[in-house]
Amino acid sequence: MAQLSTDTLIYSQIVARVQEFINEYVAKKAISPKLFDEAYQKVLADIQKTLGGVSFDLNLLSKGDIPDSETFNKMIKMMSNDLNIMTNQLESMSANYINTFNNLSNQIEAEKNSILRIRSKINALEMYTQSPSVDVMYFGDSFNNLSFVNAKKIRAGLIPDIEDGYATLAKVTSRPSKSTVRVINQNYGGAATSQISFADISNGLKGNHFLYYKDAGSNQFLYEKDSSILRSTESAMVDGSPATYFEYEAINVLASQTTTRPEYEFQYFDNDKLINWANFDTNNPLKLTVELSTQSQTGENINYISIIPFFGYDIDGANALIKNVKVTSIKLYNQQTNTTYEIINNGPVYIASDPSQKTLVNYKNFFYNKGVFRFNETKASKIYITFEQDEFKSTTIKHAYWTPYEIGGTNKWSNQNRFLPEAALNSGAQSVSWDKSLIVPKVTNPTEHKSNQSERKQIVVNYTDQVSSGDKYQIKLTSGQNSYYWYKKDLDLNIDMFTTKEGSVSYHDKQLIELTRLRLISTDYQSACVLVDPTKSTLITGKIKMSTISAAGGLATITTSAPHSLAVGNKVYIRDRWSSVDIVGNFTVTAIDSATQFKVSISSTDTISTIDISNNFGLCIKVIDKATATNAVVETAKESISKALQVPLVLQRNFEELKAMRASIGIRDISFGKETFQESAEIISKPFFVSGNLEMLSLYAADVIPESSTNQAYIKYSISVDGGINFFPIQPTERNYTGTPEILVFNQNLTNDATLPLVRYLNSGKDVGVPNPINSVIVKIEMKKDRSSNNTPLLYYYKVGARFR
Repeated sequence: MAQLSTDTLIYSQIVARVQEFINEYVAKKAISPKLFDEAYQKVLADIQKTLGGVSFDLNLLSKGDIPDSETFNKMIKMMSNDLNIMTNQLESMSANYINTFNNLSNQIEAEKNSILRIRSKINALEMYTQSPSVDVMYFGDSFNNLSFVNAKKIRAGLIPDIEDGYATLAKVTSRPSKSTVRVINQNYGGAATSQISFADISNGLKGNHFLYYKDAGSNQFLYEKDSSILRSTESAMVDGSPATYFEYEAINVLASQTTTRPEYEFQYFDNDKLINWANFDTNNPLKLTVELSTQSQTGENINYISIIPFFGYDIDGANALIKNVKVTSIKLYNQQTNTTYEIINNGPVYIASDPSQKTLVNYKNFFYNKGVFRFNETKASKIYITFEQDEFKSTTIKHAYWTPYEIGGTNKWSNQNRFLPEAALNSGAQSVSWDKSLIVPKVTNPTEHKSNQSERKQIVVNYTDQVSSGDKYQIKLTSGQNSYYWYKKDLDLNIDMFTTKEGSVSYHDKQLIELTRLRLISTDYQSACVLVDPTKSTLITGKIKMSTISAAGGLATITTSAPHSLAVGNKVYIRDRWSSVDIVGNFTVTAIDSATQFKVSISSTDTISTIDISNNFGLCIKVIDKATATNAVVETAKESISKALQVPLVLQRNFEELKAMRASIGIRDISFGKETFQESAEIISKPFFVSGNLEMLSLYAADVIPESSTNQAYIKYSISVDGGINFFPIQPTERNYTGTPEILVFNQNLTNDATLPLVRYLNSGKDVGVPNPINSVIVKIEMKKDRSSNNTPLLYYYKVGARFR
């Protein structure tokens, strides 16, 4: 098995401390020779003191101290360095003692799938060598740091950049672009705002306004504790500060808690409408799409985007830490050409706080702590990035509510613990109104009613009530199953109009309305009672234009010039004259002969000859029952008027804890720009020590070689088994065969007819650089870019499979 170098831990600690010293010097924290010397001596002392142990000092904070102080940040930074070194040590030991796949957790199945091709070739060689051995080991590097790189052996000027889990050419220049940022396509509560048609929606709310730090004192909201540096603002995503951040969230308060509390307590004002912030559908992921705009309207040439998430608060009981942020889309937009270019083409990319989630299968779709996306240099004026979070966690939020008190007293208004005027005034009150903006915040300023200066508010509740103004009278006529109310009399037609109770008129003079009733029920009064709709422009809608009338034997037959729309049992009022015979009164329809002819019963026995009356002034109209002493009464009611009233109150703010489900997306910093790289780089590994008779080697590599018109970019691999003096080219097994062997076989001394293609056979005494036995293996990797391009080859990891006899 491979041997772990004993100086790896010390080396990592020295590198971390020296890197910190260099960063401080570059930042001009040590500007004088004296200060520089003091800082240098302190580095030496710290290295001497902390080698092999922890490097951070525990500086406890007193209650009330701001946790973003320089002392706190320094301690956290040193602790983070120690944790990173420890993590890398564990990964290195795992890689050396088992295989590179086991650098990260849960990789047994991934290992089986990725080495099938290697094992198949080894098994093929066994058929020729007749070797019964299947003793295979693996070793390699996943480029989390320089632990497995022998920097002393690399030629001057060819040292690569190794960070974030991959190796690249060394950067010559890095020019970040300045930008502005905003959240776009806000779609909270289903009100879509598609500002950018080709970008996804944002369906959450800005900021973290409900989580709090539960201590023995004030139980402050987190935003209150962080307010001194204005955290959780959109501009924090591009300010370059590691202390600031932007957080986007979605909350679902348990339904049993929202139904027992006033709706306004869970609302924001969004311009002129109200939206509920507490009912996010947890079956859908939280999404955030941001737009970054370059300062130049014509765009800038860029070839990288860097994203540093904010993974939440480490607060006991708040459940505010998240494991990862998912990036589902990155689009570059060129405003001049109106074209877009998608960076993520193979599924979402995760940026996680947990390094154990990274596997050799997801190496292209996983970043630890920081995501750096590299691509061919592209001109863009805007960048659209969509983040997604489908993990909702159970948490406790701090919720504000208001208790109403009467002005000048300590008594609760209407004995209410929570301000709800609609419930207090629903007995007799017709309408209730109050200024919701006094206690319902705007969506652009959700914390405006939560600050310490807002514990009491004065509010006026406006309502209208019904006040009695005396008796009022109406004439009610019952016709069949219905009741109608007198409206007015048409003097020209000599008919009385009735309507519904709501459409009628009330009178305060009882004597006058009684006289009207007596007139209606008088036996000598030949009139008609018709039903009308006072809201229509034509009050009489039942007029029927007659053409002829003929009467005989107690029946009158009437023909009409248009369909009469009558039915048997309907009543009509007819008034007309023929020669010396008058026909006037209310009649009942007894038969319907046709759509334009019907019969009514009459008391006259005289015969009326059929005569054309279409041009006279006779009247035929559909009526209701005639008023009588029994079906027409005067109805008395109490009249009331609306009176505007006001109740001035004092509201006292209180807080409570509610259970909720919460998802969040935190962004500490997003940057993009243009980087240029050296033309070449090389990686020479530290020796991987082996024991036993090494028989053959195979190589697997995860790399990306940028495409170009000249195809000058490459990544080449070679193996040395004599301590790095001589190297033999080898090609990763997943590439198409181009003449470079995929397997190196050592000290087999096979005849030509027993050899295989794609395999190079090397023997001690015959080939220079092949000892027997072989004690170590060194890997050499050469990287080169196309001169015409600013893009760099990427190497994520390599793995060497070694077989022993």
